[in-house]
Amino acid sequence: MNILAIDAGNTNIVLGLFREGELVHHWRIHTDRQKLVDEYADLIASLLNKVDIKPIDIKKVAISNVVPSFQNKLTVLSRRSFGVEPFFVSYKNKLNFNIKIDNPKELGADIIAAAVAGVEKYGIPSIIIDFGTATTITAIDRDGDFLGGSIAPGLAISCEALYDNAPHLPRINLVNPPSMIGKNTVTAMQSGIYLGYGHLVRGIVGEMKQIIGDDAKVIAAGGLAGVFDKGHKIVDVVDQDIVLEGIYILYKMNRD
Repeated sequence: MNILAIDAGNTNIVLGLFREGELVHHWRIHTDRQKLVDEYADLIASLLNKVDIKPIDIKKVAISNVVPSFQNKLTVLSRRSFGVEPFFVSYKNKLNFNIKIDNPKELGADIIAAAVAGVEKYGIPSIIIDFGTATTITAIDRDGDFLGGSIAPGLAISCEALYDNAPHLPRINLVNPPSMIGKNTVTAMQSGIYLGYGHLVRGIVGEMKQIIGDDAKVIAAGGLAGVFDKGHKIVDVVDQDIVLEGIYILYKMNRD
């Protein structure tokens, strides 16, 4: 059976096609709030067609959405394109961890999906980092309690804010500079942004480990996870499909 998982984020929408429990195809498209349902339907149909899948072949649709204005759009898309009622990731779902934050309604669907897959695949205690539009770092202790986390501006929007407000500074590649002490504008920016961000993440992860245990597995996902990890070696594993897999696991857990 073909199940389409959709991770709708502020910057990108990631789609994954699961068949018999395996992620067999995935795609990433830009989140465009102005795009109509029919436009998204045509785009997704085109992507599926490239792997010889017709909309009628999709039997279930499971969605993680953090864009409030997309909730109705995604519901209509699922009904109109695939003829199925979508399953939405929510704090109200049956989960494999306990939510221990002040207001569970504030917990993003993508964070829930990542945590579900993290617990299922890597066990507890665990720390999950998502390098997306924002960088989120969340902690689950050895009792299976989701304790909360930290949210910081993402690497990409941090760079954009610097370019927008200091137009004399150049755009740079996010790579490890030769030294913390930059010898020119580019290496100084790489020091401040790339290495500085590494110290931010390392510090947060280190303090979280003091709370939940030094043996906590650190898992990273998101568009910049691979680039970031090459120079910092903070994480134990980079799992770019963790949210899609979490969406699928949640659907299977709650399908009854």
